[in-house]
Amino acid sequence: MSLVHSLNESSGRLRTATGAMNVLAINALEQMLKNSLESCAFYNAIAINQWRSLASVHDAESLRQCLADSVSASSAVTKRVISDSQALLDIGASFKDELTRRSAPQ
Repeated sequence: MSLVHSLNESSGRLRTATGAMNVLAINALEQMLKNSLESCAFYNAIAINQWRSLASVHDAESLRQCLADSVSASSAVTKRVISDSQALLDIGASFKDELTRRSAPQ
């Protein structure tokens, strides 16, 4: 009977640990998906604005404005890519740190 009891206890601890890791992974995935959706909206807005700017070109001045808008959009995209990359790094580091903390011997 003690062997069965011991196996039940061990499997219970394993299920608890696995469940905690699953929760951490799901939370990290949720953060990544939220960031991705926000990024998609940002890039969509940039694209729409660029298309509108291109569609409004009708003379030299509007062409100059379109090119200025493109430079501004390029700068915004560069900043966003860096920000998105940092956010993903932070999510990964947080996941790793929490997983390490929880799996450390107590």
